[in-house]
Amino acid sequence: MNRDELTIFEGDVLDTTHVSFYELCRHCDIHAEGVISFIEEGIIQPSGAQPSDWLFNGEDIIRIQVVLRLQRDLDINIPGAALVLQLLDEITCLQKQIKRFE
Repeated sequence: MNRDELTIFEGDVLDTTHVSFYELCRHCDIHAEGVISFIEEGIIQPSGAQPSDWLFNGEDIIRIQVVLRLQRDLDINIPGAALVLQLLDEITCLQKQIKRFE
């Protein structure tokens, strides 16, 4: 198979592996205070009782990236981004319900 026949994909592969608070900050290129404000706003929910024990999954990374994009592209504040994510979650839930009836 030559190179012209290949489809090449770029991006991060997110699996069920959990990342630490530090790894999340590094991966998303965000300060710790930003992550904490996302947690306080309910955008992400770490597992673990103490910040030193916090673990985050791939869904948390995606949600942070969406919020950062909303902030950058549309100048939406954190509470506004939380509302957008809530509405997107509701749309996804409704779409799943519709598919069950089709």
